[in-house]
Amino acid sequence: MPIDVLTLRRMRLAALGLTRPRGGVVGTVAGLLALQAQDRRQAEWAIGSRVPGSTVADVWAAFDSGAVVRAWPMRGTLFATTPADLRLLLSLTAQRQMRTAEPRHRQLGITDADVARAADVARTELAGGGALTRPELAGCWAAAGLDVSGQRTPHLYGRLAHLGVLCLGPRRGETAGGPVQAFVLLDEWAPGEPPPDRAAAVAELTEVRCGEAVLWAHGEPPPADPDGLRALAGFDELVLGHTDRSWVLAEGRFELVVPGGNGVFLPVLVEDGEVVGTWKRKRTGVAVGTFRDVPRAEEVAAATSGFRA
Repeated sequence: MPIDVLTLRRMRLAALGLTRPRGGVVGTVAGLLALQAQDRRQAEWAIGSRVPGSTVADVWAAFDSGAVVRAWPMRGTLFATTPADLRLLLSLTAQRQMRTAEPRHRQLGITDADVARAADVARTELAGGGALTRPELAGCWAAAGLDVSGQRTPHLYGRLAHLGVLCLGPRRGETAGGPVQAFVLLDEWAPGEPPPDRAAAVAELTEVRCGEAVLWAHGEPPPADPDGLRALAGFDELVLGHTDRSWVLAEGRFELVVPGGNGVFLPVLVEDGEVVGTWKRKRTGVAVGTFRDVPRAEEVAAATSGFRA
């Protein structure tokens, strides 16, 4: 199916739930399979901006109920996903992630026995609906004789997350970066089963061609409806979720969205599927940086005020 760049951008808006809402926080997260959620405040906006009329409280209610979870199904960063999709993703990615981490575990002196001991302690301490913050869980491991110095602690809970033992659950306090979530046992917090057949977890894809590039859509390609100006979160999947970002972010502008190439993606202004600027909320209002003609002030104000606490 041949398409042009504008059609591709509009299809992505729809596929990512921006112009085709999926009916609530849980439906939105499920529709994206896994949504980047390392930065809690940006994750709030990424989800809320796809659910018309929603609030920050609506987003966190889904996490507090276990309908949506944060965990490490891919790479070393946190994603928001549903419990069923977390298990599906782990069935596809966990072994590869654990193999990738093995050299670092050898450097840190983390053995299979350490991982097994950490899992036993976690199951004992969290059984029956328990929830522990990262320092609390590390304290339990230390009391059980495990070395939790340096980077050993995050690598231990990362390994247990890859094994499907732990995920992040209810809120336990608040910081400037957003609510702090406690660790829970995945099987207690959100009971379910992994897919029985790994091959069955791989979806059938539809081929789409844009110029010389071959792309894929999950099932029937989504509609390509025109769209106006939107204010999206930093790390939004429209920009972050694709290896080739040139379709939505013109050459030479990547440095403006990720200053210094430090991996921190700024919140972006998007017009009809193309990144046209960045934005940031400040005490005195909203600071905007644009790459071309500045959108009308009222459009920017409307785009950046759509999701409230």
